[in-house]
Order: sequence, then C-alpha cells, then structure tokens
Amino acid sequence: MEKLSLILKMTSGIVFLLLLGKTTEVHSQNNSLVINGAYIILDGGNATNNINVVVNQPSPLGITRSVSGGHIHSENQYNYIKWVVNSNLGSYVFPFGVGANASDYIPFTFNKTVGNSNVSMSTWATNQQNIPKPGLTNVGAVTNMFGTADSVLFAIDRFWDIQAPATTADLTFSYRGIENTTSSPTNLVMGQHWNGNIWDSQVGSGVSGVTVGIGTTGPFIGQTTFSPWVLTISCDVTIDTSGITPFCFNDAAVNLTAISPGGIWNGTGITDTINGTFDPNIAGVGNHSITYTLGCGDTDTITVIVIPQDDASFIYTQNVYCVTDSNPIPSSITTNGGFFSIDNSGTINASTGEINIAASGVGNFVVTYITAGTCLDTATFNFTIITCLSPIANFMASDTFICEGDCIDYTDLSTGALSWAWTFTGGNPTISAAQNPTVCYAIAGVYTSELIVSNSIGSDTIIQTITVIATPTIIASPNVTITIGQSTTLTAAGSGGTYTWSPPNGLSCTMCQTTITSPEETTTYTVTLDSNGCSVSDDVIVIVDFTNIIFVPNIFSPNGDGSNDIVFVEGKTIETLNFFIYDRWGEKVFETTNKEKGWDGTFKGKAMNKAVFVYYVDVTFKDGTKAIKKGDITLMR
Repeated sequence: MEKLSLILKMTSGIVFLLLLGKTTEVHSQNNSLVINGAYIILDGGNATNNINVVVNQPSPLGITRSVSGGHIHSENQYNYIKWVVNSNLGSYVFPFGVGANASDYIPFTFNKTVGNSNVSMSTWATNQQNIPKPGLTNVGAVTNMFGTADSVLFAIDRFWDIQAPATTADLTFSYRGIENTTSSPTNLVMGQHWNGNIWDSQVGSGVSGVTVGIGTTGPFIGQTTFSPWVLTISCDVTIDTSGITPFCFNDAAVNLTAISPGGIWNGTGITDTINGTFDPNIAGVGNHSITYTLGCGDTDTITVIVIPQDDASFIYTQNVYCVTDSNPIPSSITTNGGFFSIDNSGTINASTGEINIAASGVGNFVVTYITAGTCLDTATFNFTIITCLSPIANFMASDTFICEGDCIDYTDLSTGALSWAWTFTGGNPTISAAQNPTVCYAIAGVYTSELIVSNSIGSDTIIQTITVIATPTIIASPNVTITIGQSTTLTAAGSGGTYTWSPPNGLSCTMCQTTITSPEETTTYTVTLDSNGCSVSDDVIVIVDFTNIIFVPNIFSPNGDGSNDIVFVEGKTIETLNFFIYDRWGEKVFETTNKEKGWDGTFKGKAMNKAVFVYYVDVTFKDGTKAIKKGDITLMR
C-alpha cells in the first residue's frame, strides 16, 4: 500500500487534507477522528485509486464531533469514510455535510445489528432532474426511478453508496431540504435500494418530507442489501374517485387523478395516458375498467360507467297553423317524461306538449323539450300561427312582351298563400311550386301564365297573357371592294321594321334600308333591324383598295380637334412623291417629298384663312409605275 503524508491544520475551524502523491488511505491518529468545528474535504478519487478516510476504531465513538460542529464533505465518487468496525455492533454515525456550510450537516446513521465486516460510506449529489445516476461509480449505471424516465416526481437529489458485506443494519438518512424538489415534497419520504437491475420496493413507514433545513427519515430496520440507496417520495397509486360518477355519453372529456402523480393510465376511453384523459364519447356506453400504474409496482383499478344520452327529438305535423285549427300534439317523441315550454307568450301543456292555438294567438313560436333523465337532451320546433283568411292570388311578370329566347321573372303578390302552383304554357319549365319562379320562352306565340295559391282555408287562381314575339330576319348586301375615292351602295333585306346603319361616318342615310358610302379606309358596317322591340343584325365589309392609287381629300379642318386636322397624300404602295399646295394667287404654301408628312394649314408659321387651294402631286409606285394628280383642297375653320 502506498503511504500518504497527512497534515492537519486547525485554521478558522477548517481542516484541509493536502494530498502529497497518489492517495489510497488516510488513517486517523490514535485510531479515532475528532471533528472540532472543522470541515474535512475529500476530492479526486476515481475507480482505480479510491480516497478513504479510515477510522481504525471499532467503537461507534471512532468519529467524535464536538459542540463546535463541523462535518466531512464527500460529494464526489470514490471518496469514502471507511470505518473498521470488525464484528462490533452499534450505531455508527457518519457526520457528512456539504462544503464548508455549517447548516448543511446531513449525518448518516448505520446501526449495525449483525455481521463481521467493516463499513465504507460515501454520499454525493446527483443531477438537477433527480435522476440518481452518478457519472462514474463502483456500481452499474442507475438510469431512472419507478420504471419511468421522469424521476423528478419521486427521487430526492442525493445518493448514498454503502459498502458493508454480510451485514444487517438499521439505516437513518439525512438530506438537505433544498434538494427535495419532488412533485409532492411533503409526502412521506421512503428508502429505496438499487439491486443492480431494478429498484427494490420502497421500505420504511416514512417521515414527512421537508423543503428547507435538514430532513431526516428512518430508521429502515434490518436491511441486508446496500450500495446504493436513495430517498424517494411515497408511492400511492390510489385513484381519486371523489368526482367520478356515471358519465353521460355526450359529456366532455375529463382528466382523472391519483394520490401520487406521474403514473400511466390505461383503459377504454383513455385518450391521454399521461394526464389520464377519459372521453365518454370515445369509450361508448357501458362499464369501463380504468387502471393507474406507477413504476413502483402498484396498480389501482376503478370502473367508469357511461350511460346513454337522452334523445329529445320530436315533431309537430305542421309548421303553420291557423287560429281556427285544432290544438296540435307532438309526435315521434324518442325519450318520454320530459317537459315542454313555449316562447312568445304562447300556451302549452308542459307534460303532453299540446299547444293551445287560440290562447297563443297569431305569431312565431319556438317549442322546447327537455328530457328528465340523467343525461339530459334538448330539442326545439319552430312554427307559426296565422289568421288564415282565404288566399288571394296575384303576381307580376317582369315583362309581358318578350322576344324568342328571353326569360320572365315572376313575382308573387298573393296574400295569405301557403303554397303556390304555377302553370306556364309554352314556357320552360311548364310548372313550378316556387313562390317566385323564372321561366324562359323559345318559340313565338301568345301564352298563358296561371297561378293557384292555397292555404288551409282554400285556394285562388289568377291568369295572365304573355306574348312572345318572333325574332326578325335580316340579310345585308355582300362584302364589296372599292378603290379609294369610289362610292358603293349598301342594302339590307329583312322581315320588316326599322333599319339602322352604323358607324354613321360617310353614310348617305343611317335609317334607310339602302344607303351609299364612300369610306377612306376598309370599314365594317352593321345594319340592325328592330321589329316590335326585337332586333337582329348583320354586317357588310367595304374594303378600300389603295393599290397604285393616290388620294388627296378635297376638304380638311385644321382646328385642333384631333379629326381631319392635316391633309396627307394617301396610298398604300407609294414609293416616292412630290406634293405641292398653292394659294389662289399661285404662291406655294407647302411642299414635301415625305409621304408621312402632311399640310396643317399654316404658312410661314401662321394659320391660313378659309380658302380654296390647289394641289399637285406626282408619285412613283413600288412597281415602278407613275401617276400625277391635281385638284382643289378647301380649308375650313
């Protein structure tokens, strides 16, 4: 065994252990360890080289703690207090604490009752989630509590490693209240041992937990298995049945609860196994076994009953009654024994649902039926009471003279009607029960529209005549081609009526069956024939041919209105040109060789007065032919 030089310094009540070289054991002088206000700190042990403070004294007085206090800090793995007790029995107190804080004194008592072995003891904190799993230890990794991953609900944040083979002892533990961050910290604190594979069952009657100061629990009598131990909150799987009564099928889902949280819920209708959500609608009608299980091995079972929902549906034979009708009684009641009520000051028998028509009077009413069973249901029925005089038939048509293919909207103007029966000769549809139908007519003729209206008192009839006018016929003259400057005659043949030509530009007559036009460009003319409000149209195209043709308008009006303000030489195939304009005295006022340029009626920047001017133009066409044209141009203002 390698030796260690141990130097104890009593300075401000703290004993420092200075480790010089590899450390294996530190032996107390005179076979005993006296703590007189000091804090003994051990650090640095590992699985290969353990640090041991060895108390070579079989008596329980081998470690003495004076009134000045102090403790041994051992919160790192492999830093042990080894007490050589041999076959001695008695209550051995390991004065553990945390750091150099006097208030964090957490002694551990090992009351040895049977055995011939020494006792080695260490304690350390685990992690903040209370999962008792030190990073490295001389036992296998301890992953969780109660078979669940979330041990924060149960385990107190401390871990005891006890080495005492072939020994029986009573164990008493202390812990810092601040480390008791469990979900129910004031429940009973129990002891629990890890056997290398699973956690053994909780032991001890337990002591109520604390969250401040130092808590103590035990003794846990006659323990023979050690290393490691933890403290856990008591595990009670009892299901809280205080609010569990038979559910109705349509009830909202509820969360079941148990004394100790954190377990798993199972059973028909459980939709959330963590929160214990039970949905009666999913479970269905019947008795359902629900279980609650905690990883500590306990299970509680209850029976949840779901009963059928009442069905409040009902009907009356009519939705409209006359004040002279007999009192109606509801039918098709699925769940009997409920209660009827009526709004709007109506009168009803609450048990039978019979409506007193005369006492209720004219108006709109809602009858409500509420069942009387455990699982209540509600249904309503709307109806109207009217005076019920004999109906008077009347209607209006959107038009009584229409063209073939047009449609008519009929508007009911009847009074006291509850039903409508229409008949339309020549129409589509031919009959209708709608109050305000729309009917279309495809063939000319004179037809009748009949309406019969009815209520419980009687019926009435009205007939109107509809005239459908035949669509007129028209044929325009064929398309024609002219050269620019020429005129042509347009004609239309029709079945009689009023003729209209458009556009009107250049036409000799816009309202004649025959008209003459001389357009300057290709134009489509439309002629419309109107006969008794029905019209029909046809088109004729006048094609203006500019091929090897030049055209100069004989009048223009440069007044800035955007129409006919400039006079051009027009022609489609012009290659070159010379265009001259002279006033009446022979003075040249304009000339150009650009076919895209025209005269705007000015000379030397001044507008010319109204007058007649003479033009001269010679052109060469793209095919090489030439042409000369001259004439008069009238300038209008």
